[in-house]
Amino acid sequence: MKKVFIITSILLFNFFSYTVMAKDFVGTIENYYVKENGTVLLSVKNANGLEPNCNTSSNELWPFYFIIDNEAKSKMFDMLINEANNQQTIYVGHEENDVARCKVLYLAVIKG
Repeated sequence: MKKVFIITSILLFNFFSYTVMAKDFVGTIENYYVKENGTVLLSVKNANGLEPNCNTSSNELWPFYFIIDNEAKSKMFDMLINEANNQQTIYVGHEENDVARCKVLYLAVIKG
């Protein structure tokens, strides 16, 4: 029982520390681009005109990215396509980065 508690505590700590690192950027998918190597670049339009804290000096269209390299990211890409087509509000959890594009950690859609 003690081992189960310790393992559960470690998993919960890792989950919460992972989500604490992430910053949310809220808006609708404006553009996305998929490279041959599985890198997905995307931009999100915020209704209030806010800009993400990502360095976009080299290419302003693509402040966010993630790489499709596992099943979870493949499902994240499917979700991205669906929400882009439906123009739903999406939450982009990302690492802030003022010297490069921001790495996407998660996508979330909250309906209702």
